[in-house]
Amino acid sequence: MTRLRIAAGAALGITLALADASAEPARLELSRMSGLPNAVLLDEDVAGGGVPSAETLNEASAQGVRTVVDLRLPAEGLKAEQAAARELGMTYVNIPVTPETLSRQQADALADAVGDPADRPALVFCSSGNRVGGLWAVYERFHRGRTAEEAFARGLERGMRSEAVKATVRALVRE
Repeated sequence: MTRLRIAAGAALGITLALADASAEPARLELSRMSGLPNAVLLDEDVAGGGVPSAETLNEASAQGVRTVVDLRLPAEGLKAEQAAARELGMTYVNIPVTPETLSRQQADALADAVGDPADRPALVFCSSGNRVGGLWAVYERFHRGRTAEEAFARGLERGMRSEAVKATVRALVRE
């Protein structure tokens, strides 16, 4: 009888572990991130947009956001969001992006920051969401295997607006 209980307990533990490993990613609710300008779902568990307010970072934390990726340059002021994210227990990553410096290496850095399900849900932002859409297009091309056209379209859908970012992304995704 004891062996039967141990075997049943072990089987239950394995079943629970497998169920947890195959769990669906958490779907972020943008409506619960009220202070995120130009909010967009990049992926079901990755939100993007402009600079989040302190309240938005609290709301993101309440939804389980683990990683915050800031695409702004240090000169644009990073300290408040960096401190707030870390205070909330989130990992803060800075990948400085400009229309002129947008690169495949930055998409690789984004993949390092949010590519592992353990790093998600995540929030990616810049000043307006424009660079977010551009970098996401490059990420889609080289880390998700999208065609150049698909990647560019996904960037447009996810906030890429400026002609400078579009021109850089066009050149990058055609590589």
